[in-house]
Amino acid sequence: MLTRREVLKRASVALGYAVTGSSAAAVLSGCQIDPSAAWSPRLLSAQQVITVRSMADHLLPATTTPSASEVFVERFIDQVLRDFTPEADQQTFLTGLTAFETTCQTQFGRSFTALSFEERDQIFQRYEADSPSLAPNVWGGQITDEVEPPSFYRMFKQMALTGYFASERIGEEFLAYDPIPGPFEGCIPLSRVGKVWSL
Repeated sequence: MLTRREVLKRASVALGYAVTGSSAAAVLSGCQIDPSAAWSPRLLSAQQVITVRSMADHLLPATTTPSASEVFVERFIDQVLRDFTPEADQQTFLTGLTAFETTCQTQFGRSFTALSFEERDQIFQRYEADSPSLAPNVWGGQITDEVEPPSFYRMFKQMALTGYFASERIGEEFLAYDPIPGPFEGCIPLSRVGKVWSL
């Protein structure tokens, strides 16, 4: 007979690595982002918002879909940090963001926002290589015995992706979206699935 822990571990393989607790809580609570020009950050400083926006746009640039800043991903990150993230993790993010800018200054003599596309790529590649992966989890609940502290880069990347794909515009205009679903069809040809489905 399988233990509860074993069931959760196997479920994680089937479901993949889900979002972490803070972002999952934000999405499930119906986190609403203020799109008005009068918006101001609640945790990040004005300069930090500019940096986070530039980072998110480098991760998710405008192509045939909007860029991260076009769907206010930086505002989602600020709200998740302020309203859904434990204080210790908030501090990890803020300290990491400061260190990130220091890395840019040390390596290129300029802040991230002033770097070229290629230079930004080099910084991201460096952080990608140096940052441990997020612990496997199911709907924000870690399923490993070891509790690894989150790193700034992984927190940023995970929040940016969650904020982007959970945004109203992406969900309604670019992902398959059906607010009033029809009957359940348990077995359909893959060709009928179409594009990725929104939450």
